[in-house]
Amino acid sequence: MKQILFLVTVLILFVTPVCAQKFACSDTDFDCLINQSSNTIKSNPHDTSLKRAVNYFAKDKRAFLYLDARNCSLPKEIIAKQATISKYENFALLTEEFSFLIQDFKMNHQSAINNLNIKVRYGYENGILESKYPDFRVIVKDIEDFLNNYPNKVDYWEILNKNLTLLVLKKYPVLSSITSEIQVSPSQLIPYLRSSTVTRYQSKRRVGTK
Repeated sequence: MKQILFLVTVLILFVTPVCAQKFACSDTDFDCLINQSSNTIKSNPHDTSLKRAVNYFAKDKRAFLYLDARNCSLPKEIIAKQATISKYENFALLTEEFSFLIQDFKMNHQSAINNLNIKVRYGYENGILESKYPDFRVIVKDIEDFLNNYPNKVDYWEILNKNLTLLVLKKYPVLSSITSEIQVSPSQLIPYLRSSTVTRYQSKRRVGTK
C-alpha cells in the first residue's frame, strides 16, 4: 500500500508541472511550448532519449503538440519514456509517398496532337486519418480534365506542368508535396523526345514558391 501511495505521489509531482506548462501556453504559441519543455529536460538530465525527442519535435509543431498532450493525459507513458519516445520518433520521422503513371495520353497542344506519359508522385502529411487518403483515380481524372481543358495552347510544357502541380496541391491539402514528370513523344513537328519535371511543396513548408 505504501508503495502504491508513493508511486501516485511521484506521478502527481512529475506530471502536474508538465500539464501546467501545457495550459500556460496557447496551442498556437509554439515558441512558448518549446521553451517550457526545457523544464522537462532539466528534471531528467540523464534521459538522452527524451532530450533527443523534444529537440526533434521542436522542428515539427504537430508532432511536438502530440507528444505534449500525451504526456499530460497518459502519465504512465512518462514513467516508460524509453519505450514511448521510440514510438513518437517513428511517428515524426514517417515519410509516405504514392505514385502512378498515365500512359499514352493524347493532348492537342502547341499545334500538334501530342502523346504524353505522365509520372506523378506525391507525399502525404504526417498523421493523416485513414479516411483522408485521396483515391488516386480521382486525382488522375483531375489531371486529365485539366489537360483536356487547358486554355493556353502555346504554353511551354514547363509552364503547363507548374500549373498542374499547383492545381493538385490546392485541391488536396493532405499532400505535402508533388512531383510531376511530363514526357512528350516525338512528333512530325518536333522530332525529339522531351520532358518537364516539376516538384512543388505546400506553401506552409516552402515559402516563396510560385
